[in-house]
Amino acid sequence: MEQALPEQYYTRLLSLEHHAYLTAETYRGKPQLFLSWLSAKSIELEQVDTHSLTQYLDKHQSENSLDSRSVAKSITALHSFSHFTIDKRVIVANPAALLEEARPALAQRSNALLAGSADIQTVLKHANMTTTQTYSHVDISLLHKKHQQYLPKLKNYES
Repeated sequence: MEQALPEQYYTRLLSLEHHAYLTAETYRGKPQLFLSWLSAKSIELEQVDTHSLTQYLDKHQSENSLDSRSVAKSITALHSFSHFTIDKRVIVANPAALLEEARPALAQRSNALLAGSADIQTVLKHANMTTTQTYSHVDISLLHKKHQQYLPKLKNYES
């Protein structure tokens, strides 16, 4: 039944929600990829939680070198597909809902930090400074590795 869900979802996008053809194609493809990943991991759709969804998105992003807009599109498509599967009574909760809610909150906190109107402890909402220090530690070797991975043309850049 899970393999038929993307096709049923696609039909709903076109006929009931009146999405454009290319949008519906994109929104059908994202759940198909996700369901294939779940199958390979032996995870049932009913067992999906925010953690497994995040694992999938991380893997999908790194394997396909996706930018943040493409990842956001994947999150939106999976969020919409989750609503569809809730309506079909396949799942009872939307695991993508927390990811959607986190995006505007993260953007607001990041902007406040970049604008200099908030300190990092306040932005991360940590009561204890030790927790903030743990999460704000920067491993410079990891930073260089990621820099080389995502910006290969700038390999010789050093500051």
